[in-house]
Amino acid sequence: MNFDQINSEPDEPNLDTIQNKEKCKQSPKELIKKRNKRNALSDYNKLQQFNEQLIVERQIQNRGSMLSFFLKNIYVKRFLNRLLLRKKIKQQYQQEIFNLIDDKSAYYTTISNRIQQFPSLLNLDFFQNVTNLMEKKVYFVIKKYISIIPIIQPENYAKITFDVIGTTARLYFLYLIPVDLAWAQYAFLFQSLSFITIIMITILIAEFLFNLNVAYYQEGNMVTDRKQIAKNLISKSYGLEIFSTITLILDLIFPDIQTQKQDSTPQNLIFLLFLVHKVNIDRIVTVYETAINLSKKFSSYLTLVKLLMFFFYVVHVFACLWYWVGKYNKNNPENWLYRAEIMDDSWDQQYLVSFYYACVTMFTVGYGDLTPKTQIERVVTILFIILSSVQLPYSVNTVGNIIQQISAYGEERKNKLRTINSYMQRKTVPYTLQNQIRQYLDYYWQLQASEESEDEKQIIQQLPENLRDTLMIKANHSFFNKVSLFKDNFSIAFKQKLLKKINHLVLQPGQIIEIPDEKQDCPILFYIEEGTIEVFLNQKHKQCIRKVNKQQALGIDNFIVGTLTTEIFKSIGLSKLLILQRNDFINVISQFPEDFETFCKLKDDIIFNQDLQLFEYNCIACGMNSHKVVHCPFIHYAPQKDFIIKKFNYYQNQKRRDHLRSNNKTKRYFQLSELNFLKKQISIISNKITAPHLVQNKQQYKSLTQSKNLLINKSYQICSHQGLLIMERNLLQNKICEVMHKIHSEQIKNQTQKDYLQMLLKKQQLFRDGLVGMIQV
Repeated sequence: MNFDQINSEPDEPNLDTIQNKEKCKQSPKELIKKRNKRNALSDYNKLQQFNEQLIVERQIQNRGSMLSFFLKNIYVKRFLNRLLLRKKIKQQYQQEIFNLIDDKSAYYTTISNRIQQFPSLLNLDFFQNVTNLMEKKVYFVIKKYISIIPIIQPENYAKITFDVIGTTARLYFLYLIPVDLAWAQYAFLFQSLSFITIIMITILIAEFLFNLNVAYYQEGNMVTDRKQIAKNLISKSYGLEIFSTITLILDLIFPDIQTQKQDSTPQNLIFLLFLVHKVNIDRIVTVYETAINLSKKFSSYLTLVKLLMFFFYVVHVFACLWYWVGKYNKNNPENWLYRAEIMDDSWDQQYLVSFYYACVTMFTVGYGDLTPKTQIERVVTILFIILSSVQLPYSVNTVGNIIQQISAYGEERKNKLRTINSYMQRKTVPYTLQNQIRQYLDYYWQLQASEESEDEKQIIQQLPENLRDTLMIKANHSFFNKVSLFKDNFSIAFKQKLLKKINHLVLQPGQIIEIPDEKQDCPILFYIEEGTIEVFLNQKHKQCIRKVNKQQALGIDNFIVGTLTTEIFKSIGLSKLLILQRNDFINVISQFPEDFETFCKLKDDIIFNQDLQLFEYNCIACGMNSHKVVHCPFIHYAPQKDFIIKKFNYYQNQKRRDHLRSNNKTKRYFQLSELNFLKKQISIISNKITAPHLVQNKQQYKSLTQSKNLLINKSYQICSHQGLLIMERNLLQNKICEVMHKIHSEQIKNQTQKDYLQMLLKKQQLFRDGLVGMIQV
């Protein structure tokens, strides 16, 4: 723009000047409002700028502390997880945790089942849902009814019965199946003996169903879970037992199988799988043989019988197999049936010849009359010879050991008896005494053989504590069941702990129970396991007051009260005792407050109430059980306490009566007797003095004279003392007479007054009687 133009342009008005002019035109109130508005806007802008600056600073700080931000989030998540973990704890329940809670009012369902309850309703596969629901209901119903059937213990009598019956059925099939396979044309199992076969198969089925509810032991613990029981039963012998039983059932149901067996095909040998049942038979026999606890001698006999039966069965199976081989090769004219000329004979003749060949082959006799000719006969014979070569040495060795065990006890007994017999014969002991000694030794050795050995104690110590305590309680059950103190009074836990304090004692015939010095102050309870004990009152008293037999106790009353007995116990024969000291009993029972309270009550009843019901015997004198013969009132003085107490409490007041004694002078008996004695001594000494030939010297004469003078002085003193006593007595009698005279005079006065009154009463009565008579006239 040119300077000229600027100058040429008109002057424009200034903004400030315009505003000042407008302000001048506005009022003061409007100016104040505008100023306030302007100040507010400026403050708002400043505050907004401050907030934006603060946000920027915080963002910068957050960018610098991103790591701490993530850490804080991790801690927060952990905290939330801990809170949610306790909130969802029920979803984590397992069956074991639920069983530990043992809440009878609740039932266990998994979280998956609870979650699937609602979605299953939305599932479009309706038929699948119905099928699953029906399966669940059927399973629930079956489980409900099966749970009603209790689990049977392996020691139950029903289990023993089924074992015996099942073993009989197995032996039946073990014997007949080889015969039925060899002589299939006779059909022994399902034609000739069909009724018995059906019964035996029914027994096997019933035994299987019964065993599904029988617990079994595994690793020393009893298994009661039904699934485990069924699994163990099915898997027994790798399932071959059940498979062989099923083949018999199918053979019974389908007759076509029986006709196929008559062809003697090798497929029929599948029925020999029933031989695996022998394992079960051996197991059952072993279990019950150990449970019966046979003696060594009888156990050896039983082992020999089992071995002979096994020999017989092996020969039986091979005989049937040998005949089956001949029948299978019947088209060959060289088979052994044609050579033995028994092809058309009866089955029992054929069985006998087959059994004969099996015996001579097994025992390596080999007469040579029957020899294998065909190829199959040679193969079967080779296999049987190989098996026999293993079985025969074992069997011979076993038989030798069994016979040695049987004769071992007899030989030991004979050696001992031979020794004592030689001694008695050398000393010329009478035969009756010899026989008595032999009988006693035989009884003693039998009892000693049944005693606990160190091996038994070591085996018992190998058991766990709970089984060991249970075993000891069952072994000593007669002690707690027969002794009246323990029969119904104390807890099982106390009895278990008390068993460790019970000791054993063996007494020889005629032996007296002697208590050691350190135990004489402690009462002891004796329990007789075997034998008989005589009881005497004391050491001096030789009369037996009673006899205590087997399964009875001695000293119960003294054991409870804590007093020592004076009775003596003597064994008649060989006796076995269980002893329990009272100190050990108190130490154990003090740990059981309830049992200790029961014991104190029994003790107080005996002491204060004379409750003697725990006594196991009666008094031999009167037959009562309230006391012993030592305190029997028929034999010993026993005061009646009730009578004495009542007599003392309820006494009768007796009135005194006056009695006038006589005035006769009497001398006291003791003084007169003493005076007479002194007079006799004086006379004896005087006679000695007057006889000079009796006095040997002067000193003796002098001593006699002095003793005489002393006796005379003493007699004078007695007489003078007696005179004084007589004078005092006379004075007392005079005073008594004076008092009695006064009393008598007063009585006379009273009597005269009474007589006068009686006289007046008589006169009055006579006067009345006279008036009455006059009136009557």
